[in-house]
Amino acid sequence: MKQLLALSALFLLSLVKPSFVFAGDVVINEFFSNGSSDWVEIFNKSNNPVDLSLYRLRDGSATNKVDLSGVIDIGDNGFLTFPWGDNLNNAGDVIKLILVSDESIVDQVGYGNAGSDVAAPSINQSAGRQTDGDGSWILFSSVSKGTSNASSQPAPPPTTVPTATLTPTKTPTPTNSPTPSKTPTPTKVPTPTKIPTPTRAQTATKIPTVTKINDAVTLTKNTTSALSKASTTNPTQEDRKVPTAVLGERVSAQMPTEDPTPTGKQETRILGISKNTVSMVFVTLGSLFLLACAILVFFKVDKSKNG
Repeated sequence: MKQLLALSALFLLSLVKPSFVFAGDVVINEFFSNGSSDWVEIFNKSNNPVDLSLYRLRDGSATNKVDLSGVIDIGDNGFLTFPWGDNLNNAGDVIKLILVSDESIVDQVGYGNAGSDVAAPSINQSAGRQTDGDGSWILFSSVSKGTSNASSQPAPPPTTVPTATLTPTKTPTPTNSPTPSKTPTPTKVPTPTKIPTPTRAQTATKIPTVTKINDAVTLTKNTTSALSKASTTNPTQEDRKVPTAVLGERVSAQMPTEDPTPTGKQETRILGISKNTVSMVFVTLGSLFLLACAILVFFKVDKSKNG
């Protein structure tokens, strides 16, 4: 009996196909993100059905996630899509397929400004693998939701608008300002000294010869005229130096002079004071003295009478 039960169990086990699937056999195949009803398509590359309850979808954040369910078939029936509301960013995001058990990443795709796998889809465009399950990511002009990507036409690449590059304007080199020349200081022109007008030298007057007559020095008549002329003509210092005549000697012996030309009769005058003159002086002084004494006596007598 026991042997019969064991054989029955072996027979039933032989009828059940084992479902061993590698993690890499289930991948993200297509997605739609630029709309209000985002979705993600999963594709089974293996030859066995896969239980999707073991997987979860998540974006770049830890809270935005979708738990998968159901069994995905194989072949042409190996495509399943899962709605994700409006949770995928239009400009860019990261979509991850992870295992629920350990949060390990099975497959992922980054688009737009959040990744480099593909550009962000525009309105009515989807992004998917060029070959189902494998190959690079491209944009499709029409979606192929739940079917093979071979039915979709690749979208033309976006026209790149060249960014105008500003050519830097060459900064002009500043011109060196010329150094101002130092203004020369004008030289002071000396004031010309007034040249004095030379004084005309006066002609020296000839001094007449002094003749000794009777032990007295006599001067000719020309002497008087010469002395008178000399006092009115302002002679120079040298001209004033007339040698002193010494009584009893000839003037010509001290300063040689030219002999004057005799002019007519000469009048002889004697230098000195005569005895008659002295007597007259004393007589005059005595008379004045006596007159003074008489006046004094007169005033004294008159005063005594009145007193």
